[in-house]
Amino acid sequence: MTTTEQITSAFDELRLGETGAALELLGTTWKGIGVRPTDAPTQRQTAENLLLCGMLTSRLGAERKAKGAQEKAKDLLNEAYRLFIRVRDQRKHKAQIELALCYWRSGEINEAIAYIADVSPIDHQLTFEVALTKALFETEIGKLDDAFTTLNSVERLADEMPFVLRGQFHQERAVVLRKTPTKANLDDAIVEYQGALFYYAKASCVKGEAMVRNNLASVFRDFGDYKQAHESAAKAVSLFVRLNNQHLIAEAQDQQASIFFAETNYPEAARLSRLAANALEHTDQKSMLGRTLVTLGRSLARLGKLALAQEELERAGAIFEHTNDPIGQANVHLTLLEELPLDLNTAIDNLVSAAELTRNTHLAERFNNAALQLAVQILADNSQTYADVDQCAGEIKAKLVSRTLAKHGGANARGAVARASKELGISHAGLLWFLEQHKELGHKKRPQTHILAVPKQKKSA
Repeated sequence: MTTTEQITSAFDELRLGETGAALELLGTTWKGIGVRPTDAPTQRQTAENLLLCGMLTSRLGAERKAKGAQEKAKDLLNEAYRLFIRVRDQRKHKAQIELALCYWRSGEINEAIAYIADVSPIDHQLTFEVALTKALFETEIGKLDDAFTTLNSVERLADEMPFVLRGQFHQERAVVLRKTPTKANLDDAIVEYQGALFYYAKASCVKGEAMVRNNLASVFRDFGDYKQAHESAAKAVSLFVRLNNQHLIAEAQDQQASIFFAETNYPEAARLSRLAANALEHTDQKSMLGRTLVTLGRSLARLGKLALAQEELERAGAIFEHTNDPIGQANVHLTLLEELPLDLNTAIDNLVSAAELTRNTHLAERFNNAALQLAVQILADNSQTYADVDQCAGEIKAKLVSRTLAKHGGANARGAVARASKELGISHAGLLWFLEQHKELGHKKRPQTHILAVPKQKKSA
């Protein structure tokens, strides 16, 4: 096999997630995680070796929990990028994609997004890879509409892509769908995951299959099919063990913990999430550790271990703040509100913090529910009589009616009351009565139209 063929094969194996096979193909070029390869006879070959060693350092560093691996990978990839520019090779964009993934693996999501935003290759396959990576990041920060737009922008290219990339395309679409777990979205997500499994099987990509099985477990969990969820998660764990991928084993264990949590088996949920957190503790996988600590905190709270729960959730919050992960931070604030009996000032502080972080994200509904619960608590604490509660309820209804009418042109716009009553779930007559009681809303009765009777003409004889 020529050097060029070896390099091409090594890239193919890495795309499949087969790091062991890629290492064998590299031979003595690979000197260990983070170690720079010896210069090759040409600058192009040196750049290729740097790119491969940077990719392997990043992935193996994550798999083997090697601390500092992502920083070393960045150094190798940056040098590869500069050399590819010098020899005018389009694989400079591949180096940028891998740099973005390094930042993502170390939890620096904003830096990852900044890197991928600047990548604009001409090559179709690289364009497709950029879109997949960008959509991954957009999904992670809750920008689901943006992720769908990004994926749709390259859908026309999918048929000409290698099977493994087509599998990733369907997998990313499924992940976006399951972030908003309506029944229709979950149904569509299963279809997308089945498509991903089909292409991963054709590509013989075990890692891809394992990740899909793990993600399918969450869909079955949301459907309430816990038996199938457990089976899918167990299959994912066994595949990750086969691949000896430690951080993905931990992610799958956290998935199992979330299924036990949904079943209200909180002791087992706490055990598994703690096991996963311990495995991630001294790695670069900070965002994943934070998510695992949230599962652990929720489980401990349900077990009545409130002080321990708060401690783990605050650890997660510190991680997400350090990595500048807004969705992670919002998740912690909302979980604290949902799971712990916070004093009023602390609860308000958490709600205020969550407000900005959840705007226009998939967490907006959770925020609204948390805000409603806190509002009920405040009303209950500050009301002395039923009359106090009734007055507050009337004011809330008035604000809701006013806002809804404004959407339809205002209280006196033609047809506004009819459309607003339908949206509010109240009868037309009921809304008119409410407006009559609340003169401050400015509704004016329309004058009744009188129909004049026209006398019949007598027939002429």
